Amino acid sequence: PIKHVVKGTTIRYTLDGMDPDSLNSPIYKKPIRLFNNTVVKTKAFKPGWISSDIVQRNFYKSTIHPDSIVLLQLPDPKYRASGPKTLFDYELGDKNFGNAKWLGYKDANMEMVIGFNQPTTIKEIYFNALVNLGSYIFPIVSIDVMGSMDGKNYTLISKNNYPAVTDATPKTLNETRGFSCAIGKPTPYKFYKLVATNLKKLPSWHPGKGTPAWIFVDEIFLN
Repeated sequence: PIKHVVKGTTIRYTLDGMDPDSLNSPIYKKPIRLFNNTVVKTKAFKPGWISSDIVQRNFYKSTIHPDSIVLLQLPDPKYRASGPKTLFDYELGDKNFGNAKWLGYKDANMEMVIGFNQPTTIKEIYFNALVNLGSYIFPIVSIDVMGSMDGKNYTLISKNNYPAVTDATPKTLNETRGFSCAIGKPTPYKFYKLVATNLKKLPSWHPGKGTPAWIFVDEIFLN
């Protein structure tokens, strides 16, 4: 349940990505049942008080769990969390990238192979990642998904590029963000290789211009 410490406070919410307002957004009264990937935004209101900041949480559907996970590129030694199992433990990290919930990469792409004992069809993959511009953590640039039956010969089955942040983006941006990979023609495979690419050079408007950006991932969801 969602609660507020101040009595008499009304909590309003949205499920469509829009910001809650005091007039049109539904009032939270009881737990909400979610059936798909959903961004939940909440905001507290009380007469005579300034409204609260928006609190956002991303909820993801996950119906498939791999039998094996192998990291082909290890994360930075400072940000290894609990290793590959971190990515499939169903525990989302918050915006504190130093809380041992995130795998962080800067000098290499994030590359892994997830395996299944039996051929498994995956239709969509979601990466939950952190974006914190002040800490040089930028959005994932692209994610490639490849499938294989023998773990040696792979076929590219999904290629995804994502919008870049610009000079107009608030420099204080600090949020978790989902990166979706749709597989157009799902086919059963025993192995899937996932490659998430970081920005190799920070833009000229950033204090770290020319150096690699970090990417931080804490969870991957398969459906």
